Amino acid sequence: MILSVNEKKALLKRQKELEEARKAGIAPAARDSNGQEINPHIPQYMTKGLWYLNQENTKTTLTHQKNWKADLSEKPLWFNRGAKVFQATKYRKSACKNCGAITHNYKNCFERPRRSGAKITNNSIAPDEKIESIHITNYEAKRDRWNGYETENYAKTVDKYNRIEQQAKKFVLAFNKLTKYWNYS
Repeated sequence: MILSVNEKKALLKRQKELEEARKAGIAPAARDSNGQEINPHIPQYMTKGLWYLNQENTKTTLTHQKNWKADLSEKPLWFNRGAKVFQATKYRKSACKNCGAITHNYKNCFERPRRSGAKITNNSIAPDEKIESIHITNYEAKRDRWNGYETENYAKTVDKYNRIEQQAKKFVLAFNKLTKYWNYS
């Protein structure tokens, strides 16, 4: 179907008006082949098919923007925090001079510096830490601060502070009873 110049201009004008109405929220949003609404503020070059894949004649869609290589069945991984591997009984050569663990040296030790380290005293040797190398490919998972967080640990902390608060209230009540009898004013 061959359109005249005036018909092409009118068609482009109607398309532009429809696009502006969609952006203003007056007209309903466009839907892709899956039936999902496409945000009208996404530029046209992203919603149209790719010219180098001969998808120019396809309707508006975002399926070509998705990462098809991503493995959705990837199970969540995180470091096993605080896992210990081996508990030594004597100081070993090339171990940390402060705590006695062989997985790090004195400069990288997280323990409080001891007055006389494990190398000299040869007692209370710290267990070796488990060193894991986890290769996380997902962008969000790699930067997730709460990865491996266990809510049970926080529940224990809350329970501990609730018990402390109850003990403090009991102490205040007992103190008030004693001071009632000893009031000299």
